[in-house]
Amino acid sequence: YHAFETWPAATDFFEVAELIFGVLFSIELLLKLAFLRKSFCSDAWNIMDTIIVIGWLLTLIGLFPMPTDPTLLRVARLCRLLRVLRLIRTIRAFDSLYLMTTAMLSSL
Repeated sequence: YHAFETWPAATDFFEVAELIFGVLFSIELLLKLAFLRKSFCSDAWNIMDTIIVIGWLLTLIGLFPMPTDPTLLRVARLCRLLRVLRLIRTIRAFDSLYLMTTAMLSSL
């Protein structure tokens, strides 16, 4: 079976998902740049995020057409998504730590 026969709306779904994530990542990048200012460039992850967002924006406005195999950009986006998932897991760990410390403090 071809992928299109299995999920006919896949192309539309991924185009909309790319637009949504691109906008969200762009907003995040602008906020980080506004708040971190000079220390923004000291983190390698911020540089990678900037390259990904600039590549997405150039592709979106048509100045930089994607080659026939955009695997490298997809891998970079996947790394970025995995980084976000790791952050969510860390926040959950801190939430448990906060709950535990407040419970211990309230028992005193």
